[in-house]
Formats: sequence, C-alpha cells, structure tokens
Amino acid sequence: DSKIPNKKRRPRIIEQVAELNKYLSGNSKRMSIAYEKHLLGIPLSGSLVELYYNPEVDIKCRDFHNLREGARGKLGVVIEGVRKIKDKNQNRMCFMRVSDETYMLDSVVVFASSYNKLAWIIEEGLPVLITGKKSRGGLIVQNIGHL
Repeated sequence: DSKIPNKKRRPRIIEQVAELNKYLSGNSKRMSIAYEKHLLGIPLSGSLVELYYNPEVDIKCRDFHNLREGARGKLGVVIEGVRKIKDKNQNRMCFMRVSDETYMLDSVVVFASSYNKLAWIIEEGLPVLITGKKSRGGLIVQNIGHL
C-alpha cells in the first residue's frame, strides 16, 4: 500500500545509508561513530567512550546499580541529555542522562553548589569523566572533567 509512510521513506533511507558507507570507507572508528551519530541519531559501531582510555575510570554504568549507598567512583561517559532547572532557592542545577559502552544512567544530578563551577563542560554529546557518589539510587556529581 503506497499510503504507508515507511514505503515513501525507504528510498531516502537507502540513499543515506549508501552515502554514509561511501564516506566511511577508509575512515577511523572515531569518524564512523561520529557519522552514525550525526546521520542516524545513534552510533551503531560503538560508543564515543570506547575511543578514550582513562585509567581513573573505576565504574561502568551497568555496574552502578550494584554499588552500595554512598559509594564514590569515577565514570567515563558521554552526556546524552541535559535538563537544566532552578531549585527552590532559584539556583541553577541540572539532571543528566549519560551512557558508556555498557549501559545508560538517567538519574545523574548536578546540584547548584557544583553546577556553577561545572556548567562550562556540561554539553550533550561530550565524553567526560564524572566523579560522584551514589545517593538514593542516583549519581550525585561532585566533579566533571575531560575524558
């Protein structure tokens, strides 16, 4: 049935995948991941975090839920989403969604006390090293640096 939207989009999708394959031939994994993220919205061949090695990373997202309450650690992640709000005292803070090559965490909080000094590095799509502690099932951010 020609009224189905997927049939109308299929030629364009095939065209974009062919264009993507043309640009990716001979390029590094970093470029593959970047093109996939840009054109498809998600990286299929890996995570940006895989491209960076940092010996300080001691927690993976998939293992975060197994940590005891109050445990501290460092995660190498990509910031997937940021929601900036004001707290009850009208100070800026944010909630983030982050991911690594293993999983995604939705409950990452940067309170106002840390947000003011860290706002410059909080950007969607940026790979970062987050230092924080587990509190009430979420990650309370204490510091963020370049991965």
